Amino acid sequence: MSTSIELYNQAMMKIGADRITAFGTDSEAQMEAALGDTIYNTEKRALLRSYAWNCCIKRATLAQLTEAPPNQFSHAFALPSDNLRVLEVRAGDYELINRNGEGVRAYVIEGKTVLTNETNIVAKYIADIDESLFDSHLEEVLVAKLAFESVYAIGQSASAHSTFGSIYEGKLNEARITDSLENPRVVLKVNTLNVVRR
Repeated sequence: MSTSIELYNQAMMKIGADRITAFGTDSEAQMEAALGDTIYNTEKRALLRSYAWNCCIKRATLAQLTEAPPNQFSHAFALPSDNLRVLEVRAGDYELINRNGEGVRAYVIEGKTVLTNETNIVAKYIADIDESLFDSHLEEVLVAKLAFESVYAIGQSASAHSTFGSIYEGKLNEARITDSLENPRVVLKVNTLNVVRR
């Protein structure tokens, strides 16, 4: 389990840059520390938001806001402060649909709120988790992404940037495949309509 500084330093080591002791200011590695302060959190959150990583998924009952929204929905709920992307919203046993339509249980996301006509909802979402909760593949992907995003700024060539881009894509694909294998496969039920169509 690594810290943000440890993961960033792994990326710096891969591109031949200096290690840092803190983001922002570092008397030994000022350029690397300033770059880390600029890109680390942005790149981390973008990576987590881009895919439903199993280690980042959380569920929460959303807190209803006291003021009703001034539109077609009767209730507003606050999204969790660590939310990066909503994956699913449920009201009891029903999964809500993120579109309007006659007879459809609906919701929309506006800013940091979920608007709906339901009175009690649960969100499944991607959370901005601490690095200590990352699995090993996600750590590798973040290190590769940081190396790719940093290599040109640190003074390496465009060809090095391209090489690290290919490494990042490979690590990303490997991690996504491994992550998806942890979830059970969806088995479709056979019904008479399916049999007739064959």
